[in-house]
Amino acid sequence: SSDLLRALTMPPAASQGGALPPPGPVKGAAMNLAHSSGLSAKVVGGMAADPNDPDRIFYVAGSTVVYGHLGKTGGQSFLRGHDDDITCLAVSPSGTLIATGQEGVNADVVLWDATTGKEKFRLSEHDEGVACLAFSPDDRLLISCGIHADGKIFAWDTETGCIVANGALAPRETNAIAFAPKIQRNGTYYTFGTVGKEEVVIWGCDAGRGLIGGQKCGTGNTRSEEHTS
Repeated sequence: SSDLLRALTMPPAASQGGALPPPGPVKGAAMNLAHSSGLSAKVVGGMAADPNDPDRIFYVAGSTVVYGHLGKTGGQSFLRGHDDDITCLAVSPSGTLIATGQEGVNADVVLWDATTGKEKFRLSEHDEGVACLAFSPDDRLLISCGIHADGKIFAWDTETGCIVANGALAPRETNAIAFAPKIQRNGTYYTFGTVGKEEVVIWGCDAGRGLIGGQKCGTGNTRSEEHTS
């Protein structure tokens, strides 16, 4: 009957003609992330494979790194330590380290142990945001480049979390970075390049002396054309 339907759909207090009690705090409630679908496609290096296991994938979803094996349902793991969206991700050549950078007031770089999923170091020298990250071929160095508003570049020691060298970033709008495969001067001198809009800078980092510097390269005359049909 209609009376029975009303009784079933109304809250108990209201069905008895009384006022609803005010909501109270929920004690001891917690939610655990069990599965994530989708990724942040605009993140620099936002998806990467484990060099030792190509079926093991790391990818960014908001402020979290999700990792697991392709083709397997469930079994995902999560790296959670950022308080704003992650803007870049890098996996070390050995596959033992992961680095992530974020946007926002804190703009931290977090260095993770890829084996345990634990935070190793938190590097808090950038402001407003981190644009891109890269590990040296021997995993010893991590380079972090800030966004335009930050304008700084840092070389970090991945074993201690200390600054090896730092300077003014170029190009100011850096959106990619890559290391040369060869390390010189008995394993202390590293070469890498940063790229921005129509600009390339080749850098040298002398880890032994704590020095870093870059030289702008000419890219020649380029022309971009768009064709529609």
